[in-house]
Amino acid sequence: DKAFVIWKAKNEKAIATLMLSIASTQIAHVKNCKTSSEAWNTLREIHRPKGPVRKVTLFKRLLGMRMSDGECGVSLQDEFCVIMLLASLPKSFENLVVLLESR
Repeated sequence: DKAFVIWKAKNEKAIATLMLSIASTQIAHVKNCKTSSEAWNTLREIHRPKGPVRKVTLFKRLLGMRMSDGECGVSLQDEFCVIMLLASLPKSFENLVVLLESR
């Protein structure tokens, strides 16, 4: 049936993309999965946060991520970085933003 052939081709492409996107240490978890959905669900279950300790650990890793100078391939002026930071502050910092912008 034509719909199955199309689904099968898309599934194979999705599995290939997933396999190329994950770390080599993760491939063993999904190498026997028949569908991309099965592979995705397997990885999701393995890496699902388990309790508050896991959430804290992941949050610490997120906060600890740093990028080296020039790592993104674009040089950002300090002034632009300040503008981005000020623009991202919540409304509760409006007085501070106005004060800094007036300098």
